[in-house]
Amino acid sequence: MRKGQLSFDFVIAMSFLILFLQSFVAFADGLIFDQDMISIKAQQGAIISQIEQTILNGNVISGADAASINYSVPEVSAPSGRLRNSCFVSLSPNAIGGTTITSTVDFEGIVTVPITKDVSHSNLNFSPGNNIDCGGTLTLSKP
Repeated sequence: MRKGQLSFDFVIAMSFLILFLQSFVAFADGLIFDQDMISIKAQQGAIISQIEQTILNGNVISGADAASINYSVPEVSAPSGRLRNSCFVSLSPNAIGGTTITSTVDFEGIVTVPITKDVSHSNLNFSPGNNIDCGGTLTLSKP
């Protein structure tokens, strides 16, 4: 070995180690982002399905004199602990006579994630119908 050979080998080994660690961190960041997106969309899908079931239950009891159902919209959170900027659900009539449910969530560092589903017509009225905050209450009642 020549003088200085050990130092040069050490510099090369450290360079490869740093390069490997940086690529691992980049991979982990992408994995965390993907996990957040999947979790957020799953929670939104569950909220929409629960509201759809609530509408169907409301249609069953709509013949009663004082039919009323309260549904508390759950909070949506990210597994990584990202801060949520906004979260709301809106219901509106659609062109085919049904109801359109839209869940929109905006987290820091993630684009706004809206999910929409068309469901059956509701025989009960919504209160409020637009922009029900996560954690808020949706009331379906007889007109």
